[in-house]
Amino acid sequence: MPVNRNYIYILILFVLFVGPGPIALFINRYTAAFVPLLSLMAVVYLLRREMAAADWNAVLKDKANYRWTWFAIKYGIIAHAANTVLMSLLLGGQNPEVRMDDLLGEYLIMPFVVIAVAPVIEEIVYRKILFPFFEKKTGFWIGALLSSALFALGHLDPARIPAYFAVGLLLCFAYKKSGTIAVPIFVHITLNLLSVIARTIAAP
Repeated sequence: MPVNRNYIYILILFVLFVGPGPIALFINRYTAAFVPLLSLMAVVYLLRREMAAADWNAVLKDKANYRWTWFAIKYGIIAHAANTVLMSLLLGGQNPEVRMDDLLGEYLIMPFVVIAVAPVIEEIVYRKILFPFFEKKTGFWIGALLSSALFALGHLDPARIPAYFAVGLLLCFAYKKSGTIAVPIFVHITLNLLSVIARTIAAP
């Protein structure tokens, strides 16, 4: 089966400008403001034919999609809560330093990026492209473990690796069961929104 060239372009774009690549070393007000949005526009353009061909009415009418969405959101919240408690116990009640928390406070656009931009691009990369690639070669569970490990490590946040890994597995499972990338994208957006709200409330 030939490799989808657009997927390769998306992976290159992700590594260079979105994920844990060179852009992480050059974050400033200009790259924070424009690079995520331009990257999302490029991804949408590369997937425009797939998006046009999808039956979105069928996705919205399928009640099973809502069950898998709620399943992943519910256990995703539990995973993050459990990780917070675990890290608190390991660190003696101190909060670990998290680079993303600093970025959220430093750049006004970052909440929008975290809630609306990153989930779309990350789900396309980790669930739509990488997970099926690994699954075809190794089976569901190994494929899910590999893509979830990359998802967790790609956030460059050691204190939250267990939570990201668990959420990655949930998203792979929800994607497999629903058959549409819309489900993990919505779950990811919801979890990130809840995370931003929680950080805002907890901020001094």
